[in-house]
Amino acid sequence: DGTTACKLHMSFHGCSQDQTHIGNEYADHAGFNTWAEANNIVVVYPYAYPNQLKSNPNACWDWWGYTDPSTTEVNYVLQSGVQIQFAK
Repeated sequence: DGTTACKLHMSFHGCSQDQTHIGNEYADHAGFNTWAEANNIVVVYPYAYPNQLKSNPNACWDWWGYTDPSTTEVNYVLQSGVQIQFAK
């Protein structure tokens, strides 16, 4: 009837595991899909992308603060960075 409750899981890839480097290999083989299907969980696989201008050639998630160079604070750890705020 379309009323089954489900949960949401965000799965962030590692450096050089973006679609540019490995296609859908991470999403297809990380092991979350079978587990999620069995437990009514939707998995979202957001992808960072390589960007030479932002000093991120390996498509890493922002764990060192490259998305907000105006601050000395490491926003990712505090979950206040642009990428994490978007994911929330």
